[in-house]
Amino acid sequence: MTEVNFDSEDLKVDFLSFNFQFNNPGQIQQIAEYLADSFHCRSTLFDQSSKKEYILTKNNKNRYSAEFDNFE
Repeated sequence: MTEVNFDSEDLKVDFLSFNFQFNNPGQIQQIAEYLADSFHCRSTLFDQSSKKEYILTKNNKNRYSAEFDNFE
């Protein structure tokens, strides 16, 4: 039986979203830094109350990023 995984299928994760059940900015920053170090990604925080987005960590590898939302 052949094992199917991200590498064998040449798949990449483009977007990952977490819905944290806590409001501790320090914990969120720690998680963002871990993800940036481990996966070389950019982390952003979306504040539900103000509807603002804040960059927590940056990855200089990618110069551009685009996000598309379904507004239906």
